[in-house]
Amino acid sequence: HRHSKGYPQDKGCSLIHKAKGNNLPSEPRVLTGIKHSLQIQRKYDRITEWRFKMEELLTTIACGLVNDKTAVSVTVDEPDAEGVIVYHLHVAPDDMGRVIGKQGRIAKAIRTVMRAGAGMVNQKIMVEID
Repeated sequence: HRHSKGYPQDKGCSLIHKAKGNNLPSEPRVLTGIKHSLQIQRKYDRITEWRFKMEELLTTIACGLVNDKTAVSVTVDEPDAEGVIVYHLHVAPDDMGRVIGKQGRIAKAIRTVMRAGAGMVNQKIMVEID
């Protein structure tokens, strides 16, 4: 819908129209019973799915760097008291230099990419190369 002069409608104006039509409760509700347990389960499922995707990302990055792809494995620790999840990357001893890089530049880049991915879902992670 456009204004009479042909200019697009102001975004703030369209939000006001939408806000008038929604039927949201005026007070926050406390979830109880089955609905609450389903929401907790969904949250747990999302976190588990996210961890698997991050593990897969780390494995994919490492496999692109090493010669012995069969030796690449990733283990994931449970979150510590501060909520940090530690990912342990295991590679063959001959490929350790390829993953770490000169002066640790490749290892730093791997950690940066992993932290960026974790930041998208408000998680804290740490990558250790073993």
